[in-house]
Amino acid sequence: MVNGQWLMVNGQWSMVNGQWSMVKFMGGKNKCNLGRKFIFHNMLHIRLTFLFLLAFAIAIFSQEAVKNIHFGLSVAPELNVSNFKSLPELNNKPSYGMAMSGDISFDLAKRLQFKSGISFHAVTLKHRDYSPAYPADVINGMAVLTKSFDDYNTDYTFVGVPFQLRVITSEKRVHAYFTGGGEMTYNLYSSGTIETTESGSPGHFHKPQDYPFRINRTQLFLNAGSGLEWNGSKSKISLGPVVEYSMMKNFELNSSSLKNGHLLFLGIGFSYH
Repeated sequence: MVNGQWLMVNGQWSMVNGQWSMVKFMGGKNKCNLGRKFIFHNMLHIRLTFLFLLAFAIAIFSQEAVKNIHFGLSVAPELNVSNFKSLPELNNKPSYGMAMSGDISFDLAKRLQFKSGISFHAVTLKHRDYSPAYPADVINGMAVLTKSFDDYNTDYTFVGVPFQLRVITSEKRVHAYFTGGGEMTYNLYSSGTIETTESGSPGHFHKPQDYPFRINRTQLFLNAGSGLEWNGSKSKISLGPVVEYSMMKNFELNSSSLKNGHLLFLGIGFSYH
């Protein structure tokens, strides 16, 4: 302040007679630039120091976390024993499938793990459904249920995300394990045919994407398993039975023209991690 007046010196505001003004002095611009460079370099050093400390902290955390994270692969050949309602009207043929997954497991305790990852399921349906009925199926006032039917020979590919808890019974080299959890899956691809025989006349073909044969694209499975696990020096191998049951209906349409049900699989699971 000069004589009660505010001046701006080297980039700072001052007041003159109650009015804001700015006075530039010789060399003020150069001093201002030097000040800005000083502040910029100091801020740069602070940011670089912060990033270094952050990277250092992440590195330390990662070293600890990696000890508790395991990656692996699981494979399970499966037998399709899907249950449909009104079994007397359905001739279910055995079919086989395959489940595979890339696993990531987290140690929650010494004998407890949480497992997730990404999975793929190959599912086949092979059954004859006697649900369809046509007027010509009635002979002498009696309906002949076996004159009309749908023959399924279809394949489905699902991708999913499993979530399981895994418990081991001991830390010995060979021990038992138990698993339980669920899996949300989505139908990526469907193929094959459904052949309809209408009142004894075959040859009416449909695709699995056609109405009313479309499968529910989203399936929520519950699963459980047990078996034996072998601890190696750097890896673990486990083998045992597994069962999977879908909480969702097989098909989108719950109609009297086809029998609905739930997917049910029995398999032998093999895991390496």
